[in-house]
Amino acid sequence: MNKFSSFFPVLLLVFFVDQSSKFLAAILGFHITYNYGVSFSFMTESQPKFLTFVLFLLLYYLYMSFKSHWKRNPIATGLFFGGAVSNLFDRVIFDSVRDWVSIPFTQIQNNVADWAIFIGLVLIVQPIIFAKMNKD
Repeated sequence: MNKFSSFFPVLLLVFFVDQSSKFLAAILGFHITYNYGVSFSFMTESQPKFLTFVLFLLLYYLYMSFKSHWKRNPIATGLFFGGAVSNLFDRVIFDSVRDWVSIPFTQIQNNVADWAIFIGLVLIVQPIIFAKMNKD
């Protein structure tokens, strides 16, 4: 079993937890926001199917371009791509991403997938930054 094999279970776990939390949030009466754009509602005026296609291509490009970094940390990779796939799934089904987690003292709402993407990126980028800092 290679090191990268933990990527897929983490991806599936993030996908399941995010989709389940969105479903439960709706049942429990949380305020759900449908984000038709990307981060912080950027590109809200774009055509939903076009935006989904562009985001899919971007995700593919990121994976192919930085494959060596992704493979070094399969857990972080699973977090990032699990969140991204879950949000893309929302875009295919709802033409938007369902946000329900309110950030206190702001008007920002997001979801579990957004947090998984953020944590995954931090775990990938942090060792790269520290390695460059130690080189100097």
